[in-house]
Amino acid sequence: LDGGEEIITLRQLATQSARSIVPSFDMFERYFDQDFDYSNSMVKRTLDPNEPTMVSLKERTKLVVTTLQSMVVYMAALQKIYDAIEDCESTDSFRNANAIEEWDRAAGLLIGSMEGANEGGRQGGMMMYGLAKEQCKQFDVCTNSGDAKVNERLITLFYAGRSELTARNCPPLHKAAEKIEILLQIPLIQSTLSLMILNPSMNEDNFGELYAFSRSILPYVEEADRDASQIIAKNIDFRPTKGNLDAAMMALKDAIPKMGVDCDLVGRLDGKSACAKSTATSHTGSFVLSLSTCTVLSFVGVIVTFLM
Repeated sequence: LDGGEEIITLRQLATQSARSIVPSFDMFERYFDQDFDYSNSMVKRTLDPNEPTMVSLKERTKLVVTTLQSMVVYMAALQKIYDAIEDCESTDSFRNANAIEEWDRAAGLLIGSMEGANEGGRQGGMMMYGLAKEQCKQFDVCTNSGDAKVNERLITLFYAGRSELTARNCPPLHKAAEKIEILLQIPLIQSTLSLMILNPSMNEDNFGELYAFSRSILPYVEEADRDASQIIAKNIDFRPTKGNLDAAMMALKDAIPKMGVDCDLVGRLDGKSACAKSTATSHTGSFVLSLSTCTVLSFVGVIVTFLM
């Protein structure tokens, strides 16, 4: 620690053994052939000049950036959430005091410093919060202020969790963590569907981005619908045809209701539900807090650098 700021490389986030504290981490490791450092391996393969699959520098760049956003930082944030819960439940008073800081670090990783403190944040955020805002217009799930509905629910859960940590009321945090993870899947699903819809208009930038987003949700799809996950994995490579993309989209839409995700929050495409069957289930309350009241969650003293 230096002046309250911890400098962490993205490679460290992608390879920390402590990620195994996240219950779903085993699912990711299992899906990626027991590769404990699956996201780091994906980045390394992408940057390997001898890797023949990807021929475009733009394609490699998009794949790396998207992998960092949707897999590396994603799992690191979940790790911080479960670190906070473990600290809350500890008999060590020092760890008890550290729990709120870990919870805030999770929020900082998901929101990022670029959003600022105003309600709804700013445009151009690079983390999951910004990704949700980027997708909400296309899926008709924005609030009146232009923020994504899923973001409002996330902020509500983070603030509620912080209150529980302050009171050392640890049991409700497990349910909050589960709800947060389900909500975080929504912008990943939306991004995957959005890129599939581009079909023939996709360029080399989109291929790498689609590949990374699809891999970020495939472990969840695999758990809910193995057949759907195999169809998606088979049809989404670096040169998918329109037929490939249509098959993968249909499989994903069939799988979404089985994943425990609220179809209403995923939204609508071309006037139709993004889910094959609209079986919406609400996993969070409707109470909303503005981003301005959540500013404290962003001031967690974490500097994430793009050092590999």
